[in-house]
Amino acid sequence: MELPRFARNDTSFCRCEADEVSRSNLQRDSSLTLGTISFDNARWPILQLAQRVVMLTAYIEAAMRKAKYEILSDDNTFYGYIPGFDGVYANAEDLETCRSELKEVLEEWIMLGISHHLPLPVVDGFKLVVEEAV
Repeated sequence: MELPRFARNDTSFCRCEADEVSRSNLQRDSSLTLGTISFDNARWPILQLAQRVVMLTAYIEAAMRKAKYEILSDDNTFYGYIPGFDGVYANAEDLETCRSELKEVLEEWIMLGISHHLPLPVVDGFKLVVEEAV
């Protein structure tokens, strides 16, 4: 079975760093059991991929907790944005749809930043770092 392109060693990938508090909260609160996998150095590529998915999910969830929402007076729709994430916003008829669209925009914004090697904001101790694999 071939790993997805971003999980192989021949391309750049995104590494997520977490401060000690965020790391211990993630390990305590995560619904995924990673057994004895170290967040610092998994030995097998599939475990490295699992680490990245868990950390990326934690980063997205942390960013979504920072989201702000308001009702626009001119059309009574919901507007949501995340402070510090320029260009990440959504507008929808109801709050749940606005939240869902905001998360989708955030995910796309992160992937765009990763693909262009742009710096991404630190959120609650989580820092996404794009680096070239050796």
